[in-house]
Amino acid sequence: MSVIKPPSTSQSSPTMQNEHASSPLSGSDDSTTNLDAPPALSQEARRLTNPVELQENQLSPAFATSTKKVGLEQNKIDKASQNAFAQKIDGLKAAGKDFRAGNMDIDALSLKTRDTLESAAKHLDKHGVKYDMALDAKIITILPDKSSALGRFALGCKENLDQVELCYEPEELVTAGAAGQYSDEEQTIYITHRAIENLKPTLIDLHEARHGFHHKRVDKLELDDVFDGVIIPARYKDPDKLRNYTEGFSLDEISTYARDVNSSASGLGKIYYALQGHDGVHVENLPDKLSSTLKDLKAELKHMGKILSEAVLEETSAISAMIDDKAIANGKVLGLHSGSLGFSWVHPETQEEIVAAIWLKERPVSQEEFLNIHISPASYDGGILVHLNEKKLVKAINDYNEGDDLNDFKDNVVHILNNQVTARYNDLGQRAARQVEVYSQVQKDVVACENALTQGIDDNDLLKQNLGHLHSHLKDLVKTWKVSK
Repeated sequence: MSVIKPPSTSQSSPTMQNEHASSPLSGSDDSTTNLDAPPALSQEARRLTNPVELQENQLSPAFATSTKKVGLEQNKIDKASQNAFAQKIDGLKAAGKDFRAGNMDIDALSLKTRDTLESAAKHLDKHGVKYDMALDAKIITILPDKSSALGRFALGCKENLDQVELCYEPEELVTAGAAGQYSDEEQTIYITHRAIENLKPTLIDLHEARHGFHHKRVDKLELDDVFDGVIIPARYKDPDKLRNYTEGFSLDEISTYARDVNSSASGLGKIYYALQGHDGVHVENLPDKLSSTLKDLKAELKHMGKILSEAVLEETSAISAMIDDKAIANGKVLGLHSGSLGFSWVHPETQEEIVAAIWLKERPVSQEEFLNIHISPASYDGGILVHLNEKKLVKAINDYNEGDDLNDFKDNVVHILNNQVTARYNDLGQRAARQVEVYSQVQKDVVACENALTQGIDDNDLLKQNLGHLHSHLKDLVKTWKVSK
């Protein structure tokens, strides 16, 4: 979940940093040398077994460093320490529910939070994970380090995602009812309870890192990215399904969830080509590996990807119908105040007044200003807010002096609405529509593959056929988030 998170108003206490030497840690997601593994694949074989660019999808450079971790995977997590922290989390989650229901005040919740943070610190100390803790601010910051899975994750985020920090703020998670969060404003990934409990990032934490990757890409390259914006999905027919996203979400959620789905199928390409009998492609325990991969993919498809894509499709379809070239050409500038420009026109069919609100905002890293553009009927609170790197209008708004003719803005605004904004909504709507379609196809493919797998893998042409369909549709899903630089 990508959020715009306001700065904390809490007074920070002196920061506490654990200075313990790092101890060996098990459970790392990073690869280690395996003497029994098959020989390394040739470049061509790697291309065949990785046709949907899984390495890019997983953004592996952002999540781990390339340093060798000799011996780190050989000691197990201390179960007593892990269970003690898990119990604190269960208690805090229950308190969070009481707080959201109005049955607990913030002071009582804060006591639970401090107790949880102290337990987390003991658990991290036990396993040599380095961190800073500010109890009054109710936050733990994981320090970049090469000797633990969380430390390596923090190091990868710092080095590859523009100094993004890895923080654990349990009270924020339970009050928001969220598993994890990414804040572009604060350049912070708020990691999950499970990441602390298991001492390594979860799939949710990797999802949040994908948000960081997207925002870095847009910020640094100053792109007009189709997923750069925010949606308030007021038109969605079943808002309960949206869960934590009812108040709005960043458009790159439909990119990150699609990447999550594809990442959960990691290795499927290799399995597919192994079943096809390609030379140099070998998979140990192929039936078990395929069954496990299908299970992971099936579980990921139950998450929010399709639902959020449906919400985006509904909003883009509705807004695109409001953008009429002739009506916009006859529109008028409403005014400009504190960097906010208003423009309106009358929809030729409904006769509703449609308002385009345009205002300036800064990128958190580059500090470059860009345009926020929100289009809706005057009476409607939902819609999509797109971001555009439009230098000419940004400069014109900044150069405006009271008394200047506002009509000087009209030609520029009309051009932007009829070109960049129209193209953005069309592109976004097409991608969302395709995602909804592909998700449905992939769900059917997974079930078909599972059914076919019950007959074994030897001479199973039906399995090969169904797996081919699944493999093809996953490649189609990749196309929905590909954006040119």
